[in-house]
Amino acid sequence: MDRYFLANVSTSAPTLPVGAVKGYPQDSDVATNKLPTIVGAYALWQIFQELLNVVTEGGGTPDPENLTQVAAAVQAMANAAAQAAQAAAVAAAASDATSKANGAISTAAADATAKANAALDAANAEFTGSNLTISGNGHQYWPSVGGVQRLDQWMEIAVASAASTFQTITYPIAYTHSANEPRVSAKNPNASSPSANNFVGVTVVSSSLTGCVVAIGAINAGGPNVVLLLDVKGQV
Repeated sequence: MDRYFLANVSTSAPTLPVGAVKGYPQDSDVATNKLPTIVGAYALWQIFQELLNVVTEGGGTPDPENLTQVAAAVQAMANAAAQAAQAAAVAAAASDATSKANGAISTAAADATAKANAALDAANAEFTGSNLTISGNGHQYWPSVGGVQRLDQWMEIAVASAASTFQTITYPIAYTHSANEPRVSAKNPNASSPSANNFVGVTVVSSSLTGCVVAIGAINAGGPNVVLLLDVKGQV
């Protein structure tokens, strides 16, 4: 549709006439001397312009030979509104899904972190408290594997007048599964020079789950006072 008339048209849009009255149209009545409503150009222009606004708002171009443009424009605007509503719904659903996914990821990450920290604390606990003693005579329990636990022990044993003699050593903690042969060395705390008289030799004669026997030999016939240093590993 478009503003096409048979003849006598203006080149500019009409304006609201001075003295124009708002109301409803009426017919004439000779009996009561009632005059018919004078429509005027402005009233017609209002109707045409409102309809043309619908056509152009709906994406159409006014065409005087197309009498379905208003209906097409209304349908186009309805479709656009429906698509916009659908897009908004999809965006809202995507945002909700993203929020839930982020929440799930955050929860899973927090749970994994908590479990990792708990595992680390448990692992650290294996090397603290009663599992570990650091001193002249100390020990270290290692984490249990298959019901068997590794135990390392170390100790110092003072031996007076250590000439040619045997020293029986009892481990502070007895082994129940196995024990490696201990490593033993000796030191002479009173030695002040690398003299042969200060030499002390030690060797393991026998060992068991509960202790060992060490042979001590010294060049100095009087036998110096020495300290045996022993470490042993095994399973309990």
